[in-house]
Amino acid sequence: MEISIEDIDDLYVPFNELSESNVENIFLEDAKKEKMGKFYGIIADSGFGKSSFLNYLLIKLSNYPYQTFCVKLNEFPEQLNEDPKVLLNHILTKVFRIATEVNKMDKADVKKAQELLAHSYTYTSSEKNGINAGIKAKIQAIPMIFGIEADARGHLETQAGATIENKANLEELIDFMNHLIDLLQKEAKMKHVVIMIDETDKITPPKSNEPSSELAKSFFGKMIPVLSKTNCTYIFVLNSKYDSKEFQKEVIGNYFDQCISIPRLDSVDDVKKIIEKRTKAVCGDIGLNEIWEEDGIRRLYEFYQESSLRHLMNACKFSIGKAWKDEAEIIMSFHVKEAIMDIPKY
Repeated sequence: MEISIEDIDDLYVPFNELSESNVENIFLEDAKKEKMGKFYGIIADSGFGKSSFLNYLLIKLSNYPYQTFCVKLNEFPEQLNEDPKVLLNHILTKVFRIATEVNKMDKADVKKAQELLAHSYTYTSSEKNGINAGIKAKIQAIPMIFGIEADARGHLETQAGATIENKANLEELIDFMNHLIDLLQKEAKMKHVVIMIDETDKITPPKSNEPSSELAKSFFGKMIPVLSKTNCTYIFVLNSKYDSKEFQKEVIGNYFDQCISIPRLDSVDDVKKIIEKRTKAVCGDIGLNEIWEEDGIRRLYEFYQESSLRHLMNACKFSIGKAWKDEAEIIMSFHVKEAIMDIPKY
């Protein structure tokens, strides 16, 4: 289950604390450089944490010292498969829409968003839970929109809006995009502009849920030569099922500066660290062994080995529900066993 931007600090455990993999820092270190790579990929099967990984990067890159303007696209309209022009227009439309909405917001709401980004609220605080869902939605898409001056936001709205009003051709859209990036770098003092495109791990044939390496190859073959003409960085999510020799050679080998594989958890201790962080967010400093039986966590890890991180989190949630229903003082192994039986693996 994807961890939202405002909950990253409370719930997300970086992989260097789990599998001793340095995957997050590869992006963060590149963002400290004068020039980032052009195209990055994040590879894993569905349910293994790519969206939460993106949200971690999104919140970190939007803060000091990175000063990076990130735009995250969660939607993946079907027509994007066919036309790079649609994708560029989609990016610019999203920037325009959110800049317009933030420019119309009360100063008090802008301040709440800034406080949320600064992690001024605890995970369970009523103030945090009471913040308008619309504010949170804007943070999920462009957190840095709340960190730039109002004048720069106004110019951003004007620049992006010019694209929406005109029926621009592809070359004009590329120019519009580069003007927008130039504005962000000069007026808003952004070091980098990064476009994160989620959902590109689900490029499937019509009436199928199975990711297609051939269709993914076609998609990136159409998109990347056009996007390379814009002066920003792109991060795509990729499905492990794309990983054919042809895809490696024609797409990753040809276009991507870096492709990062999300590692699997490799021990019971990794699962403990994830559960412990979430337990602390909700319960404070109560010890993990005061809530979870050791054998229950071992069962969760065994379940994870044959499923996914998303299934693991569902198993945790259902286990808590089982224990709550029993009015048990601790979540036992049999609660976990019963919870796992309720979860379809596919």
